[in-house]
Amino acid sequence: MKTAYFGIDALADCLEVLLRDGHEVVRIFTTEVDEYDRTDRICAIADRQGIAVQKTRVSQQDIADLRDIGVELTVTAGYPWKIPVTDAFMQVNLHPALLPEGRGPWPMPVAILHGKASGVTLHKLTEEFDKGDILLQTKIPLAEGETLLTLGDRIQSEAAQLLGIFLRDPEKYWAEARPQGHGEYWPEPDDSARTLQVGEEARVRALKLRAFAGYGCLVYENGIPWVTDGDGQKKELYFRKLSLSDRQKTERIRHRYAPALSDYTFALLWCWRRQMALSVCIGEDFFVVKGEGYYFFPIGSAEKTVYFLRELLKREKVVLRFCDEQAKAVILREFPASACRLCEDDCDYVIENRQLHDLPGGELMRRRNDLHHYIHLDPPPVAEPITRQNLAEAAALSERIRLTGSADGDAEREAFRHFFDLGLKGVLIRRGGVVGFAVGSEKDAHTLQGHFSKCTERVRGASLFAIRSCSDLMADQYEYTNLEDDMGSAGLRTFKRSLKAQVVPSYTIELRQ
Repeated sequence: MKTAYFGIDALADCLEVLLRDGHEVVRIFTTEVDEYDRTDRICAIADRQGIAVQKTRVSQQDIADLRDIGVELTVTAGYPWKIPVTDAFMQVNLHPALLPEGRGPWPMPVAILHGKASGVTLHKLTEEFDKGDILLQTKIPLAEGETLLTLGDRIQSEAAQLLGIFLRDPEKYWAEARPQGHGEYWPEPDDSARTLQVGEEARVRALKLRAFAGYGCLVYENGIPWVTDGDGQKKELYFRKLSLSDRQKTERIRHRYAPALSDYTFALLWCWRRQMALSVCIGEDFFVVKGEGYYFFPIGSAEKTVYFLRELLKREKVVLRFCDEQAKAVILREFPASACRLCEDDCDYVIENRQLHDLPGGELMRRRNDLHHYIHLDPPPVAEPITRQNLAEAAALSERIRLTGSADGDAEREAFRHFFDLGLKGVLIRRGGVVGFAVGSEKDAHTLQGHFSKCTERVRGASLFAIRSCSDLMADQYEYTNLEDDMGSAGLRTFKRSLKAQVVPSYTIELRQ
């Protein structure tokens, strides 16, 4: 049977079952490695078998492509993203719980914490998570002293067996599937469920350690979270994926400590989190962002910031990016041997909205002429606020530009996918059809933070019109617009400097004692 597989290493035995039983696996969909989802084994199997691997989110077009090449079955085992559902072939999912009890993304720790039976369910894939008709399932009562690791091993073994049974006669089991009926959703445990509290009972502490064995519990020291070892002792600083639910807390902390640079804006962090491989450590009135080979300067009180950096420096070489003048002063005071350099690629460009609108004086004459040229084209350009009614048009234009190789493409896709959840604002530019957009969010009470600006027209003044229109739209709310860093683009740097914007310096610092 021609199949496609969606999954990660946690249930990789199921992929082995497909191959062992002689099924043709034409494509594997997985994800990038992170602290929760390992994919090394999946990718090694794919490499050994010569199977194409896709690590980006599956799309409707991907499903159509599978249909066109004759796929008869897809098997999902731990894939983290929603999969489009089709009637063109069978789609099944292996869920690590005894459905309909235990719906949700991570039911195993919940089962251990609450002493509930676990299990594995093979069910039809549907639009609603974990609600498809049941094909096969098995119950797994918790053993004495069960841990997340031992339960995971048992679940993987049972999942492989269930899939093997199904593959003997898939049409039969598909036809005999039974509805789930009423069930229970188990929310994914949050950080508080993993946190070891001072003075809590030894029994409760031991239960948490078993429920999160392999991932570790959390302890806080000076308001900074640490992951524990198996004995509950602090082992490493706690970094994790950024979540939309972090917006309120990180924005509150950012506004309180007011870094001069735009790079800490939640909308920016969210949109670029995948391309920049960002993770975050969020503590009590404190957060820090980690990239590949560097850290953003921590946001919090000087006491917590210095504590964090000293602990970090005990364990590794530390390079800090996005350090403003205040951050630089803290570093050179507390770590005077550190090496500091100005990083032009990361500098911000702040311009007064009134100046951006009027472009006054001889130095800005060229830009005034560019804008005048574009405004007086026939038909003239028109800017309108991005709303729920026209958001899809802006997203469609962004997607067309992304397909041409735009460096902002994937980040823009995230922006339009979560536009209102991220607190974004912007304008759509029409000249006949939709030709451009500009998108921003609030940096502070006085400043609009520009994130993305695109125009398909290669006409003098087009890009400037989009940026100015976004600024004009919110001129009654904000006094300034921050045009953000140029990421090393010579053209962007020249354009931003030509507007006579104020440069906000950004330093990269190698931390040394």
